[in-house]
Amino acid sequence: MGPGAFPQTLGGVLARGAAEVPDRYFVTVGGRTLSYAEFAEQVARVAGGLAGLGIGRGDKVALFLPNSLVFLLAMFAVPSLGAMFVPAHAESAERELRYVLLHSDARAVVTDVARLPRVEAIRSEIPELKHVVVAGRPPGRPDTLTFEELCTAMPASGASGAPSDPAAILYTSGTTGPP
Repeated sequence: MGPGAFPQTLGGVLARGAAEVPDRYFVTVGGRTLSYAEFAEQVARVAGGLAGLGIGRGDKVALFLPNSLVFLLAMFAVPSLGAMFVPAHAESAERELRYVLLHSDARAVVTDVARLPRVEAIRSEIPELKHVVVAGRPPGRPDTLTFEELCTAMPASGASGAPSDPAAILYTSGTTGPP
């Protein structure tokens, strides 16, 4: 494939690496190193899981997570569906998180066990929020959709996003008011 065969997007960079140097290391997070091919396969599974939830072009998926492999996988997977990822600062209080989720019209949020209580405290106030995906299993919550289940329960998905689709909504930190 020639240099112009892959769009200059996050997904395009990953696709090019997976095609041209699949075994080369792409990322190391938390002591775990993944090659281009391994990372691309996991991104496809996350995208497939999100697509199975009905996430698609124009939808917003909030990422309420610390820097982690889950964050990176979701950051690549969401735009591949034509959706936008919306990072919410990992230390946001309920008030700040509420603003971001409401303002962005997030349909889903990916979070972790430590941050889940903040999401649950405001979930009923966010009418567009249909799905909460949690990295890890909250104690006593077998009904919670985990990130791990999302990645294994749904088939891998082909990308349906276009290079012209917006990829993210980024909020600044507010000092005296909302971002």
